[in-house]
Amino acid sequence: MDIRPRRGPVSQSAATGEDAISQLREDRPLNQPECKFESLSDQAVLRLYDNIRHQVAADKALGSRYRLLGTSARQRAEQLRQELDERGLKFAAIDW
Repeated sequence: MDIRPRRGPVSQSAATGEDAISQLREDRPLNQPECKFESLSDQAVLRLYDNIRHQVAADKALGSRYRLLGTSARQRAEQLRQELDERGLKFAAIDW
């Protein structure tokens, strides 16, 4: 059985897939993640925020100078916090 990749013209379905990915890249600028939480339930948003809070606590418990959570986690937590505030939900704040 020959398992070498075939060389030749790109199939129509592969080209269409690449076009779709290119379109997605054009629609959303780099470094600006799209965060839409309105379709999530209150419980789901709380769970996402709580998960980050628990990860921060675990990170602190390591006691090392290295941190596992960086700026992207802080940004996501802030977006979630804003969503929770807008919904008027009670939550335990993250102690960074």
